[in-house]
Amino acid sequence: MKLFLGLFFIASVSWSSAEETNLSVLERLENVFKTYDFSVRPSYDLDVPDTVSVTAHILSMPEIDSVKQELVLNLYFRQAWKDPRLATNDSVLLLPSEFWPKIWQPDTFFVNELSAEEHVVTMPNTLIKIYKDGRVLKSVRYTLRVSCPMDFSYFPFDEQTCELPIESYGHTGKNIAYNWEKNISSVSVGEVSHEEFKILGSRLSQKTIYLSSGTYSTLKMEFLIRRAPGRYLTEFFYPCAFLAVVALLSMFAFEARISVLISVLLVGFTILFLAIASGTMEVPFVAYSTALDTYSSITNTFVFLAFLANILTILLKRPDSGPETFALSNLTTGRARLPNDDEANLCSNSIPSRQHIPQNTLQTVITGVGNLLSRVLVLIKFILVLCYILTNVIYWSTYPNKHSTGSDDLILNNWQMVD
Repeated sequence: MKLFLGLFFIASVSWSSAEETNLSVLERLENVFKTYDFSVRPSYDLDVPDTVSVTAHILSMPEIDSVKQELVLNLYFRQAWKDPRLATNDSVLLLPSEFWPKIWQPDTFFVNELSAEEHVVTMPNTLIKIYKDGRVLKSVRYTLRVSCPMDFSYFPFDEQTCELPIESYGHTGKNIAYNWEKNISSVSVGEVSHEEFKILGSRLSQKTIYLSSGTYSTLKMEFLIRRAPGRYLTEFFYPCAFLAVVALLSMFAFEARISVLISVLLVGFTILFLAIASGTMEVPFVAYSTALDTYSSITNTFVFLAFLANILTILLKRPDSGPETFALSNLTTGRARLPNDDEANLCSNSIPSRQHIPQNTLQTVITGVGNLLSRVLVLIKFILVLCYILTNVIYWSTYPNKHSTGSDDLILNNWQMVD
């Protein structure tokens, strides 16, 4: 009986001690917050800046809008600082949500943020831990829409760098100093995929900026992204090349009228195609020329030159080739019949030089000039074909490879490669 009473007493004491321990955590927090002023930063009395260490993990980039020049990020954003006023006897304390507004937190903001969403399903995606020495860790899941100024000079073979600067909104560098907790490994990128862009790497930097209101500690994460041009190749570049090649080949058709007909159709179809392509593709509207605009101009130029060459072919058609004769050859076929001798004499007086030029000689000169111009025109046609080939060689060796950053370049410029 005594043994049973002794065991019961020990169990009761243990249960009471455990309950007292659980209650003491909340009681200690309540006691701390009775004298705790959340509007005062931890190191205010020491007159030194509070260090805020930052890490992040990029979950996804669901949207990269070239037209609006915006980037959407889904990420875990973590901040850590030390507040000795919150030191406890527990190794790690998960702070209940009702105490979140009662502790001091850095007023961190994203400089180029356009809109932000803090996830609350199924519960607020926020975590605050307090360690034994007073170190505080805050982790929040955000979806951010940020501005990303882009240079489209090499569109659609372009690479873009999007930034995410982080600062304190109200505290200068004398009050809050930001740093990357794990140096270059402070930001990790998950399996990010996008239908149009490939994420090549990320880069971190830390600096102090100087404004009229003071100096501010700033962190910046950068993301290097490359556009996949496959869609533009199939929907724009290949059709443009086809139109230009057909237009150039039409110059060598045996029937001049067919050449002109093909050229007229191609000119109209090219204009229609480019108008439809610019309306259906997400092409950014900028004040300067892009690589896509350059190739469009190349196509328009050679299609139009082929059209002019076909028109000249008809005008310079040799007289002995049929009804399509060189216009000046009418001078060699004799003067048109006049109704009477008076009109004939009048015509003779109006062109006195004709009576001194033999008809055969004039026909020979005009035929020779026509043949010479025809040969020159054929040479011009071959030159146009060669120029088109050379232009394409220069274009495709310049634009697609100008911003093609290799792995060595990424490492050289301190980019962390993304698999």
